Amino acid sequence: EMNWPINHQVSTSKSSVQCAECHTRENSRLAQLNDFYMPGRDYSKVIDLIGIWNIILALFGILIHGTFRFIAAKKLKNGVNE
Repeated sequence: EMNWPINHQVSTSKSSVQCAECHTRENSRLAQLNDFYMPGRDYSKVIDLIGIWNIILALFGILIHGTFRFIAAKKLKNGVNE
């Protein structure tokens, strides 16, 4: 039987649990494990800021890329080759 990464490849579908059983702050199955960062359970201002800035920069990059493609398409359509 194949296990998909959504259950971290540790159990079969018959014995799997919902994400919130581990990825929550209150009464988590893994509450005693403290040597790593678990999304949804732990909080780190630095990691959250890095994530937010990654999203902002990605959206900005998409906007810039789309703008240049739009300008290039207009120039190509008008026969301007600079």
